[in-house]
Amino acid sequence: MKTVTFQLKGEYIDQIKSGSKVKEYRYPSDYNIKRLCYPCDIDKVSSNVIGFEMEDEFWIPRKDLTHVQFFNGYRKNRKELVCELKSIKIVEDPEGETPGEDFFVLSLGKVIKSKNF
Repeated sequence: MKTVTFQLKGEYIDQIKSGSKVKEYRYPSDYNIKRLCYPCDIDKVSSNVIGFEMEDEFWIPRKDLTHVQFFNGYRKNRKELVCELKSIKIVEDPEGETPGEDFFVLSLGKVIKSKNF
């Protein structure tokens, strides 16, 4: 089980727990790219593969991540969730607020474990 972890606001972690939020959007900062992608040789990637160029490398979404853990805050009794991670995709701004910007879309599966709800 390979897991990636993210901080999340309380209202969103509650929505994931209830099943009403099944996708999480993340901005492709250098930090998120390194966590959600892996570098590959640009010469070996077909032209239809979507990714990011960073540090003279081409980064494409990882397929080995199986779960995502969300937590709210840093206190001892914070809310925590572990969900299945169905896929990671890169799409142009899904909300239409910043045209031309790409975002990660994490498709979430069922909640595996929850704590402090």
